[in-house]
Amino acid sequence: LCALFIYLFIGYQLITKKSPNQRQNVIFLILVVLALVANIADVLNAHFLNLITQNDTQRIFSLMAPGTKKLWLNVTIYLYMLPHNILPFFFFLYITEITGISFKNSKLFYSIASIPALLILLTILVINPISHAAFSFSDGLVYHRGSLMNLLYVCSFIYLFASTFYLFSFKKGIPIAKFAGIMFCMFLTIMSIIIQFLLPYFLLEMLIQSFGLLCLLVNIENENEIYNPVTKVYNKNFFMSKTKTSIEAQANFRIVVIKILNLIYYNSILGTEFVNRMLLDIANWLILTVGKESVYDCDGGNFSIILYGKDVEKVQDIEKAIYNKFSTNLVYDKIDLSINVKLCVLDVPKTVNSVDTILSIVN
Repeated sequence: LCALFIYLFIGYQLITKKSPNQRQNVIFLILVVLALVANIADVLNAHFLNLITQNDTQRIFSLMAPGTKKLWLNVTIYLYMLPHNILPFFFFLYITEITGISFKNSKLFYSIASIPALLILLTILVINPISHAAFSFSDGLVYHRGSLMNLLYVCSFIYLFASTFYLFSFKKGIPIAKFAGIMFCMFLTIMSIIIQFLLPYFLLEMLIQSFGLLCLLVNIENENEIYNPVTKVYNKNFFMSKTKTSIEAQANFRIVVIKILNLIYYNSILGTEFVNRMLLDIANWLILTVGKESVYDCDGGNFSIILYGKDVEKVQDIEKAIYNKFSTNLVYDKIDLSINVKLCVLDVPKTVNSVDTILSIVN
């Protein structure tokens, strides 16, 4: 029950205080939901087992037929086993996002990486209901592990070891506090798996894992730390962090820099409030053009767009759209404005390969 409240707290904080639209936070939310479902199923299974084995005839479970009792236990154990054993796969995906290697890996990489997860699904959903080779309940309602249970543990450790490998390989692009938090979470996860393997009747695994996810939550930036308060898109600090992570992960990407040349002039004659509304309108247009995840406000009328993978092929289309947007006067509050912009496209790491160089160009 303690773990249940911790998972609910994590989910609430993530949705209300963090940035749930980020891809890495979406994966983290999936982790929390899977853990929450597994935790609820684990508690219900233990509670059902306790009620079923009571001799008190007043209890409704004592009046059930043996087959019905086993059905209740099987439903809860499957609801626990399935999300619980898929958790390491999504944790691995979360690490690929944190380290930035998700921007350089192909579909083939993720197809291969999903093989252990498919083995887990196949074992739990297809093989076990027929042969009970992974786990089962006897006629006496005693839980038994099968020979394929070790396969589930092997698949989990494959993802954990792969996560550790990538985490250490690309740790330079990760803030120290976040790196330490992830390592502590992984340590608790490995310890919980070992405890569950050696002491299956001690329901401590979900509680220990909840502490690990809570540690990860602490190191996720709040929305006000990564968004510009005026334009409501990612700010300069987050742009620098994302760029550094991508460079350390040896990803190939493009940055389209948009500089408004006469922003100071309009700010002096029309005022800050008017200019802020204009910048917000430009940011919203960029979001509609390339998507919110790609747009960054680097202050002083400087916007940047980061493109990965197949989106790199859209650079010319984006340049054309920007030129078309600002080639004619724009109307704000019934005032015609001629906004002069300068574009620069950076091919990383081909033309530039350091955050400082990129930042100097953006500024």
